[in-house]
Amino acid sequence: MNKELSEYFDTKAEMQFVSVDGFRNYLNVYQPFYIRFAKIIIIMPALGVKADFYHPFAIALRNIGYIVVTVDLRGTGKSEAKPNKKRNFGYREMLNYDWTVVLDKVNRHFPDKDIYLMGHSLGGQLNGLYAAKNTKLVKGLI
Repeated sequence: MNKELSEYFDTKAEMQFVSVDGFRNYLNVYQPFYIRFAKIIIIMPALGVKADFYHPFAIALRNIGYIVVTVDLRGTGKSEAKPNKKRNFGYREMLNYDWTVVLDKVNRHFPDKDIYLMGHSLGGQLNGLYAAKNTKLVKGLI
């Protein structure tokens, strides 16, 4: 793809979601032009890494035909759930309150698509835990 076209298609859509405990966050969706047979890769970031860090990688995956979704972890980026002395959260909240809603929203928006979870550091560890308990929702781990 030439440089002008690459820049034209270097975009993402943003979808809002609300976690089970009421905090707003956003999915970044990178969708190829043709999605009939596309598989979905949801990229979960490392601790303290914003979802936008994965933008170039998501574009590259999108350009070879994957639907790619990135999302900020709690306490990072656009996530409204910021840690403080009165608000404590960890693995349980992320898996039960956030992952559940993210997978449901992606599954509703792209029904009958294979979903693969890709994770970097903490995102990979949480993906493994989620996939182990939700084998019917997740096709595989990367």
